[in-house]
Amino acid sequence: MKLAVPIFIAAVLGAVMTYITVKSPAPNRTPDSTEQESQISQLRKELNAAKARTARVETVEIRTEAPTETQPKSTGPGIERHMAVLKALTPEQDRMRRLAVYHLESITEIGPEALPEITNFFEEGVDLHFQAIPKPETEPTTDEERRRARWRKAFRNRVPSLPTLNTTFPATLRLGLIESTANIGGEPAVETLVQLLPSTARGIEVAYLEAALENLAPETHRDTILKVSRDILTNPPVTSDEPLNKVDRESMGYLYALLIKYKDLNFVETAKTKLITAEGALDSYALTYLREVLGENAMPILLAAYTDPRITDPTDKIILRDAALRFIGRNAEADQIFFETVKEGLTKMKEGDMFDMKRYEHIGQPLGALMKDIGDQPTEVIVNRRKLLGQVRGQSADLLLQFGLNMMDKELGKVQQRREENPKP
Repeated sequence: MKLAVPIFIAAVLGAVMTYITVKSPAPNRTPDSTEQESQISQLRKELNAAKARTARVETVEIRTEAPTETQPKSTGPGIERHMAVLKALTPEQDRMRRLAVYHLESITEIGPEALPEITNFFEEGVDLHFQAIPKPETEPTTDEERRRARWRKAFRNRVPSLPTLNTTFPATLRLGLIESTANIGGEPAVETLVQLLPSTARGIEVAYLEAALENLAPETHRDTILKVSRDILTNPPVTSDEPLNKVDRESMGYLYALLIKYKDLNFVETAKTKLITAEGALDSYALTYLREVLGENAMPILLAAYTDPRITDPTDKIILRDAALRFIGRNAEADQIFFETVKEGLTKMKEGDMFDMKRYEHIGQPLGALMKDIGDQPTEVIVNRRKLLGQVRGQSADLLLQFGLNMMDKELGKVQQRREENPKP
């Protein structure tokens, strides 16, 4: 319907133009021809107005002359100027991100000629954060603020996911220049990145270097990358008392992620010593590494940490239980932790108000573990988990709990049937 009006007007205009061309006896202007021109002008106005109402956008091709061979390619300002502008940026600037991207991309366009200046900057050992360093938290003043502060402190970074690279915008100038070097490509770029590898002490830089080198020279420098990762984790750099930037706090996580990626077992013995810190806290990154690379074989380590008297924080106990309970139905030590957790939960349920539904949270972790990754488990594990569930059923007469256990067993039975009909390869 939107196109009907302009099409109709165009048809009328075409008819009038045809009539004038065929019927007009002479080019001399007469009162009649003047009136016809007036009508045509009016019709053109209506046609243009109709086109505007359709909100139609016409695309036109803009042609530019290709540069001849005699015309030198313009490279814009030199690498020195781009670097000077980048070094002067601050996170507080409104256009900081746009300027950073522009100058980093300009450096990439310069090509291999920019590599010596990039190398010089790497050797200076300085950096610029493109993200503002968070301010230290203020001391809570009310009971509610103190309660929230205790909760944040208890769970902050306790079960952190392994960090991944931000390919949208680099967190620091050095990371941006690593990306620029990788985008320049070629053997000189590879040499620049390899030279930087042993001199950096930041996990995130090692991760960016690994991504760049695996893209430019797959597998060639993998052993060096893993060795540098292990060295930094073994002897981490000493940091100041100032609040760490987010990328620094996650630094160790990037290195553990690389070891997990390549299933590197050479760090297992060292990770065991780092699992519990000198302060008696659990290192969640080391825990994730051991669980991922060892699988079920990590259970003796997890059980030793679970029973270690240095672990007194209830949150750490929960994290260790979660790691161990992933292997219930296939490992006797995991099953042992399962029954201990169930017993503890049932005791707490009896101590609470029988009308308080929150009391079932005490039993939630071990029962939830029965369903964890159930779709990926072989038939034998599913059968064993159903047996564990049956033993729990005999330890409590709580009607609501019995109802929930029956529903869980029903779901496990369905998964078992599907697995028997389509066994995992």
